[in-house]
Amino acid sequence: MVYSKAFMLGTDIPKVGYRLITQWPSSEGIDINKTQHELKTSVVTYADDTAWIASNKKEMETIIGISNSFFKLNDIRINGDKSELLVWNASKDIIKTIKMGTNNNLVIANKSSQESRYLGVYIRSQAGSSHIVKRVKNEIKSMVNLLKYKKVTASQVVYINNVILMARLEYWLKCTFLTQNQCRTLHNCIILLLKQKMRITRSVNNNIFTHQGLVGMILLLQHLKTAQYADFIV
Repeated sequence: MVYSKAFMLGTDIPKVGYRLITQWPSSEGIDINKTQHELKTSVVTYADDTAWIASNKKEMETIIGISNSFFKLNDIRINGDKSELLVWNASKDIIKTIKMGTNNNLVIANKSSQESRYLGVYIRSQAGSSHIVKRVKNEIKSMVNLLKYKKVTASQVVYINNVILMARLEYWLKCTFLTQNQCRTLHNCIILLLKQKMRITRSVNNNIFTHQGLVGMILLLQHLKTAQYADFIV
């Protein structure tokens, strides 16, 4: 149990793992005092999905070595072929590979623009969130194309939007901030679909559909404001 705790939480692995350090204001006024806050992590895991995090290649090799001894002790075999490697801000002389798994499979780092999926979240080493916006756009279009020629009522479209689509998009956009114009552009196809199902002209003002006493549709902009603000204050 002690060994397991050291592996999962990294509490007994000194100076290994990624450190995030920030200076946060501790008082208000002209003379603002700042306190330093530090967060260190070397492993994130859920069920059988595990992500190792390190500041450099040497640390990563140390973490993998400890994890391999843990797996060997518990007679667990790891398929290195299913492992992925993402590298941020590495110097050009660093060899972007790592050996992983029971058979020491060589894992080559993904290209900076190549996505990796972890617990339904898509990550890449290239800066920006255009890949997330593209996925959101494709998901909305896919939903519209699926419902466009189905015999569904306006109430069903609203339910699918409010309960299913918004929850999925909120999860993908946890760390992505969209502008008002982006939200309106992305969500416009769903609103046009609703107008079609209600047999209403496309020029009708969208505010009608968000009124709780009439249609009660939740807009993407409205939902993200509520969700992301709640995450921030918590």
